[in-house]
Amino acid sequence: MDGEVPKSVAQRRSRELRETMAKKREVFLAAQIGLSLSVVTLDRCESDARLALSSNYLKVALPSSHHPPRRLFDVRIARTFGGILYGYPQARS
Repeated sequence: MDGEVPKSVAQRRSRELRETMAKKREVFLAAQIGLSLSVVTLDRCESDARLALSSNYLKVALPSSHHPPRRLFDVRIARTFGGILYGYPQARS
């Protein structure tokens, strides 16, 4: 067992890393609120919301599923919940 980390220590460290990563992800997602992100709509809906993928690879839910898939446009991020951003299409100027 020379040089090996005990299983209980490895498990504790792994849990701490996962918790730290989850906290940092939530902070990063919260920092997106108010920003404009370019998204492409996906061929998936959840709870009457069209899912999209942002230019920085974050999942974005759009308020209704009437947006067709495979469309590229900008959205304003309004909130985050459960690891998903929620945004609204921006009017083109």
